[in-house]
Amino acid sequence: ETLQTIFYRVDEEIDAKDPDVQFDLVKTLNLNSSSATLREERKAALDALIADLGTVELEDLHSYCIDRLGAFTLPLGNAIIAHETHTV
Repeated sequence: ETLQTIFYRVDEEIDAKDPDVQFDLVKTLNLNSSSATLREERKAALDALIADLGTVELEDLHSYCIDRLGAFTLPLGNAIIAHETHTV
């Protein structure tokens, strides 16, 4: 539920609808700091993803997304965090 409250504003800052989450993002983690390059890095990553998505055929979009999400699967000891596959 926490992740569902997080979004990007048009000014490229990260924000959240939940005030506690917003506090953690902005104050505790300082993710919108003007002195940090995090904003530029997030923008570059988003731009790259959008450009990459533009090369994917509509019928291949589901598989593409599953493959991309799989890149974020992290091993934890012998266990692996896996994502569920949902059919569209």
